[in-house]
Amino acid sequence: MPSGWGAFRIRWRHGRTLYDIQVKNPNHQDKGVAAVTLDGTRVEPHAIPLVDDGGVHTVLVTMGAPVPAEAGAR
Repeated sequence: MPSGWGAFRIRWRHGRTLYDIQVKNPNHQDKGVAAVTLDGTRVEPHAIPLVDDGGVHTVLVTMGAPVPAEAGAR
C-alpha cells in the first residue's frame, strides 16, 4: 500500500459470501500489519478464515508495526 494512502475499501466475494475489507493506514506506513479483525474479533493477519455461508463479513486491517494480541485487546 502506498504510504500516501490513508485508507481504502474493497468488497470481495468468496462463493456466496461477501467480505467488506477496509484497510486503514493511520501512520502512512508502506508495509506491515498492526492488526486484523474479522467481524470484530482479532485474527491472525496471515490466516484470515474464510467461510462460504452466504453472509456479509467485515475485515478491518490496520497497517503499521505488529501489535501483540494482548496489547490490541485493551
